[in-house]
Amino acid sequence: AALDYEGDWLATAVNSDLVHKANRAEFQLSDGDRIEILSPMQGG
Repeated sequence: AALDYEGDWLATAVNSDLVHKANRAEFQLSDGDRIEILSPMQGG
């Protein structure tokens, strides 16, 4: 299934390895892969 996440504000990782934005559409997932969607946070 596709998630509707777009923008330069996020990063994606599969099994703790970053997936470059240019490679997301073609990246092949395997059963058991752990997907992380990361976004910047402010705080202090």
